[in-house]
Formats: sequence, structure tokens, C-alpha cells
Amino acid sequence: MAVAAVAGSPLANRLLPPVLILTGLLLAYLLLSQLLIALLAPRLLADYFSRRLERPVTIARAGWQPFNGILTLHNGIVGPRRDDPDDRIDPLLSFRTLRARISPGNLWGDGPLFKTLHLTQPFIHIHRDAAGRYNLAPEVFLFGSRLPDPLEIRDGRFFYSDHGLPDQGRYQVEIRQINGHLQPAPPRAANHRVAIDLSGVGPQAAGCRLQGELTPGATADHDHLQLVVNRWPLTNLAPYLEPLLGHTINAGLLTMQAEFRPGPGGKLQIEQQVELAAPSLGAPGDDTVAKPNIALLLALLRGRDEMVRLELPLSIQTRRQDSPYLRALRELLTARASQAAADPWQLLPRGGDKLRAGIGFAAGQSTLSRAAGRRLDQLAGILRQRSLLGLKLTGISDPACDQPPLLTTKREKVAQQRRQVVARLAAQVAAEAEVTVTAAELERLRPAKVTVDPDDLRLLARERQLAAQQRLVMALGLPPAEATERLELGPVRIDDEPTARSNGCGAVTYTLFPF
Repeated sequence: MAVAAVAGSPLANRLLPPVLILTGLLLAYLLLSQLLIALLAPRLLADYFSRRLERPVTIARAGWQPFNGILTLHNGIVGPRRDDPDDRIDPLLSFRTLRARISPGNLWGDGPLFKTLHLTQPFIHIHRDAAGRYNLAPEVFLFGSRLPDPLEIRDGRFFYSDHGLPDQGRYQVEIRQINGHLQPAPPRAANHRVAIDLSGVGPQAAGCRLQGELTPGATADHDHLQLVVNRWPLTNLAPYLEPLLGHTINAGLLTMQAEFRPGPGGKLQIEQQVELAAPSLGAPGDDTVAKPNIALLLALLRGRDEMVRLELPLSIQTRRQDSPYLRALRELLTARASQAAADPWQLLPRGGDKLRAGIGFAAGQSTLSRAAGRRLDQLAGILRQRSLLGLKLTGISDPACDQPPLLTTKREKVAQQRRQVVARLAAQVAAEAEVTVTAAELERLRPAKVTVDPDDLRLLARERQLAAQQRLVMALGLPPAEATERLELGPVRIDDEPTARSNGCGAVTYTLFPF
């Protein structure tokens, strides 16, 4: 009876209608929101993104979690530009699922629609046409002036196609398994800095990662990006690198760490540490006049571990419409290659530049001294560390100091021959046999008639070349076929104005070349 009295009390009678109304509204919200979101959200959101991107947008279906305000969109596609009949990229953007906590009040305003955003299997296709125009302008920003906190990406895919390469056809590259996030960087100031951390997989399982902070729509001193690429195949970059290098690319892997920071005057400062694993270049292209001597530079830098290591700092003007990065990289590589060609010994391992003077020989001799042998052994040790580097050996004879000992040696040989001829003549006379020795032969073998001609000096220079080559072959342990290619016998020279040498006489000098 007490319970019945309470239930029938005036307080209970006053509270019951609001409770029933709120309960009905909640049930209506739960039921109708599910129904309305499923029916209206795909159309409304497609219209919203179509206005922002100026492209047709379709969304297959939507789901709604009414208690926490989480919207899930399925199978969204962004197509080609409506006002550009030449834009045939379809889809430009797509996603498997988009899961977001939304701000419904910004659906018709300029604020960000999503508070948080999780994209599963997103896809973006960026295209550059023959005129250098992109299908998606950099200033198009999907979420207004600030990002959701955070924007997470799972198992994304990026496809880039470039039709703007002269005489190189089309370049395409795909990066898969993109994972990471974009979110406001602390402190969350008015400039809305964005922290980026994305990683993906490129051709032949090459790894890549992009990290840093940016200020959307502006440039700030603290902006920076770091791009890390691990074992990217050089052949995949051939349409860009082959015109740059002047050689075809046969093989090689690129590992790079590049830091991007804004500089003065609208410039972009790029600090790059580059490693090339086992790079292999083919024959130069037809247009090699203006190309840098990259083959020599690689041969000088490629170590025993098959790695080439370079630091390539660049400063490029971002306001240029033509590829400023490739232009600046060409200029830098040309300068490096020119330095290598002008003084290649400076790029050898420590102590290599001290061997540039060549080796000397004693007057009239082609036998290696102990000092010359040691220098050649040191040079062989450097060549073992530079597997792509070869030597062209030049033999030199010096008339001023080589002629006297050569003349003495030649006269001794002639005198020995004369003694042998005179002994034969005496034997023929004693035996009363036919005399075959002539007066002309005896006259020719007189030591006073002996001279040293240029052929004798060239022969001495060649013997010096061969002695140096043989010592290097033994020190390097080269097979005969490789020895003649890597240790090339260059010209011989009779040096009428010899440069100062340690022994003041002839020598063997050498020139470095890519092997």
C-alpha cells in the first residue's frame, strides 16, 4: 500500500511525463539517427567534399555510433576535375573506410568537419602532365585550416605518374603499406603546426619514411621535413637520373637521408647524405658533351664495401616552375665531377695523394728500386679499396741522364760482339777456310760508331712501364685479362724537359680512370 501511495503521489505524476518524453526522444535519436545517417550522410558528405575539391565524390554507405559521435564511411571515391576535360585520373582519391569523430556544425561552414580521423586503405594518385601541371594543387587542403587530432593512416597506397619528362616517356612509381599519422604539433599555437610521421614500402621492398613539422599555408622557421629512403633501386629512378648523369643505369640501390628546411628568399635548404650500394653505369648517352664525369667520381668514391657515400647540400628556389631540384642537383654533381677530374688523387683514401708523382728509375735502368716497389705496393693497396678504379701507366725516358748509361751499355755489347767477330775471323784465317767476316761488318761494330737513338729511349720507357705493371699485377693478384684492362699501358714519352724527380731521371707516371 505504501508503494502504491508513492507511485500515485503528485511528485511521481509530475516526473513521469518528462522521463517518458526523454526516453522517447533518446530512442527516437538512436533509431532515427541510424536511419538518417545511413540515408543522408553519404549524399551530404559527398556534396561537402565535392565543393571543397571541385571534383565528383561518391560514398557507398555510412555507419553511425550515436553515443560517441563516430561516423564511419565506406568505399569513398574522388574523381577527375569537373572543369578540366583533360583530367582523366579516376580515382584521384579513395578509401576503404573513413572513421571519424565529427563536428556536425561545420558541415556548411569553413571549420574542420572531423575532430579525429582514421583512414583505412586510402589511395591517392598524383599525376603530372606534359606541361608540368599537377592534377591536385598543393594548396587544396582537405580539412580546412587545421587537421583532425590526429589523422591516422593504415595500409595506404600512393601512386605517382609523370608525363612531363622530355624524350623519356612516362615515369610511374607506387608506394604501398603507408602507415602513420598527421596531427597538430605541440604547442598548439595559432599557426596550427602539423607533425608528420609516415612510412611506406616502395619498389623492390625499398623502405621510406617522412617525418617532421609543417605550417599549412605558410612558412615558418621551425618547419622541417626529413625523408629517409632505404635501398631504393636506381633503375626505378632512371628516367630522372640518366639524363642527369649522362650514363645508362644498370644496377644499384639508393639509401638517402634528406633534411628539408625553409631558407631566406623563398629558398628551400636541403641537406642530403647519400649512399649508393654497388652502382653500375652503362655506356654514356649520345648527349655527353655537357654531362659531368660521373663515372670517374663513382670510381674514386666506391669503397671495398661496394658503397659510394656523398653529401649533397642544395639550396633551391621553390618559386620556380621547372624542376629546381634536378637543376640544382645537376649543377652540384657537375662541380663535384669537375673537381674529381681536375685532382682525382685528393679523393683517394688517406695518403693516396702522396703517390701521384709516380716512381723514378736509375739512369738508363728499368729495374725497380726498393723505394719504387714500396710505393707501387701502397698504390695497389688503395686500388684494392677502389674496385672501379684503373691506372694508365706512362713510361718516360730522360735523354739528359738516360743517354750516357745507355750509350755505355750499348758500346759494351757492341764491343763484345766485335770481339766475337774478330775471334771468328782469326779462326777462319788459321784454318785457311773461307773468310766470311767483311770489313763493313767490322767497321759497323766499332764502339765509336755506336749511338743512342730515340727508339732506344722509347724501348727503355716501355721496359719501365712493364716493370711497374708487373709489380702491380702481383700485388693486386689480378688475372691476366683484368690486368691488361685495369692497368693499361699508355704512351711512352721522351721527356726533353724533365720535371724534378727524386732521382733526377726517367720515371713511370700514372693517370686514374674509371675501370
